[in-house]
Amino acid sequence: MNARRLALASALGVGLASAGILLAQESPPVDDGLVVHEWGTFTSMQGSAGGTLEGLHHEEEGLPSFVYSRREVRECPLRDRGYKGLEVPVWRVTRKMETPVTYFYATKPTRARVRVAFERGLLTQWFPVSDLLGPPEASRDGGPLDMASVERSFLEWEVDVLPRGEGVSEIPQVAADDPWRFARLPDSNCVRTVARKAPRMGPVETEKFLFYRGLGSFPLPIRATTEHNGKVTLRNEGDEPIRSVFLFNVRGNLASVVRLGEIPAGGEKSGMAGVG
Repeated sequence: MNARRLALASALGVGLASAGILLAQESPPVDDGLVVHEWGTFTSMQGSAGGTLEGLHHEEEGLPSFVYSRREVRECPLRDRGYKGLEVPVWRVTRKMETPVTYFYATKPTRARVRVAFERGLLTQWFPVSDLLGPPEASRDGGPLDMASVERSFLEWEVDVLPRGEGVSEIPQVAADDPWRFARLPDSNCVRTVARKAPRMGPVETEKFLFYRGLGSFPLPIRATTEHNGKVTLRNEGDEPIRSVFLFNVRGNLASVVRLGEIPAGGEKSGMAGVG
């Protein structure tokens, strides 16, 4: 089978080289009007002297019960096929891939196989159910998982991109104030997982996007130091320029945003983080 492959650079905050998507469709190539849009961020914590802080594996935002997870034991229709939660604690987590979602926009229905890879990180939560997941979890008896030892992880789906407006009645219901609901606001096509054949049986699920999260441990090209007067200095320790940098500070119900612009490789820029 020939395939048309579309590699998408991941626009996930500072860690631009750490995640990516590969989309494959059966040939012959056609102009199907398909647009794929990935959105999300990376979170990293640094102390005032620029040292990286750990502990980002703690969950601060709940997810709907239907979301699949490596981080907690839960009933899963594919558990006897090798799908299970992450049943061991983790340590040396220095990066959190926050709520990436991939939207599909198409002028006509199409089938696609989508693979998401996370370099130096572990994809921990996702929806809808995936076809393939790697690497497998370690044994409970093996002790805590050292996130710095994870080289790469991936999720893979085979989905039908439905006609615009179709499938909305099939997506799982959430409360009106659930943050999950807001991710459904874009006018994207619904995607429905393709039914699998025995022995790898599993549910057919529909959503307006592919969702995934992850934890990682990898160096960032930027180092931030903070002085007592609120001055923040950002240094680019990478080999490429960081094209656009914003300094965002929140204190109580006040916030300020300062645009620092581009920071060249090896360069640095400073700004005041105080709010009035």
